[in-house]
Amino acid sequence: MTSAESAEPDDQADDVLTTPATPGAEALPTTEDDAPAT
Repeated sequence: MTSAESAEPDDQADDVLTTPATPGAEALPTTEDDAPAT
């Protein structure tokens, strides 16, 4: 049970970071997104 629970939050955290990153990069310029990303 611990393994499943640990994998659930791990996957969600990755999705959350990727979700906002996709729309943000599209709305904002590549240069601005690259600057803070680095």
